[in-house]
Amino acid sequence: MGMRETVGSMRAYFFLVGGVVVLAGVYGVANAPDPTMGIFVALVALFGGAFFYAAITLKTAIAYARTKAIEIILYVNIAINVLVSLLALPTSKEKHLVAIRVAITLIIGFYLLANLKRLVKEHAAAAAELAPAPPPPIPAPQSPPEGPGQEQAADGD
Repeated sequence: MGMRETVGSMRAYFFLVGGVVVLAGVYGVANAPDPTMGIFVALVALFGGAFFYAAITLKTAIAYARTKAIEIILYVNIAINVLVSLLALPTSKEKHLVAIRVAITLIIGFYLLANLKRLVKEHAAAAAELAPAPPPPIPAPQSPPEGPGQEQAADGD
C-alpha cells in the first residue's frame, strides 16, 4: 500500500511549496541568465501564491467536493515547471538534472492529484455514512370501506 496524504499533510505541503517557490523565484529572477528566462521564473514565483490559496481553501474544497481550482493549480504547476525546465535545457550544463527535475515534478504533481481525488471520495463516503436515514414514507389515508349500513345512514339524513 502506497503513501496516503491527509488533508493536514497536503495543506502543509502547499504552504511549504508556496513559500519555497516564492523565495526561489525571487532568487531566480535576480540571477536569471536572460530576460526571457527571468520572466518565466517570475511567473513561477507568482504562482507560489496559488499554493497558499490551495492550502487555505483545501479543507473547505474537499468538504464541498469543489476542488477544481486546486486541480487547475496542480496542472498549471506541472506545465510551468516542465516548460521552464525544457527552456533551460539548451543552456544547462547538467542536462541530467533537468530531466530529473521534470520527472520529480510529474511524479509529485500526479501523486497530489490522485490523493486530492481520493480525499474527496473518502469525505463523501464518510458524510454519507453519517447522514441520518430518511424517515419511512407516510402511508396515504384510506377511507373506510362503505358497507350497506353506511349507505342507508347517508340516505336517511
